[in-house]
Amino acid sequence: MGVLFPQFLWIIDLSLAAAKLPASGTTAYWFSEKIPLFTWILSFYHVWPLYAIVSLVWRLGYDRRAFPLWTVSAWILLLISYFLMPAPPAPVSNPNLPVNINFAHGLGDTAPQT
Repeated sequence: MGVLFPQFLWIIDLSLAAAKLPASGTTAYWFSEKIPLFTWILSFYHVWPLYAIVSLVWRLGYDRRAFPLWTVSAWILLLISYFLMPAPPAPVSNPNLPVNINFAHGLGDTAPQT
């Protein structure tokens, strides 16, 4: 359930970007010729979990004990992304290095948020 809202925003951003109305730019990589087809296909993991989560919760219900565990897990992952993963911009020596994982440094990949 914790990823429901971000996944929904990602799908909206992708839809707007496809209509040439970019919102946040988080899906701009979809329209780059530099991205291999395999990587592009892997990005569909943003689409199907939204429908799977909603249908499973609708059918099975939501266990309220999951919220504290998910919250702690999310904070741990964000802290790891912020302190142990590379911040933007990507180094010139390796421009394909993924930076700003989980948008821990802001919404852009060109410079960290100040």
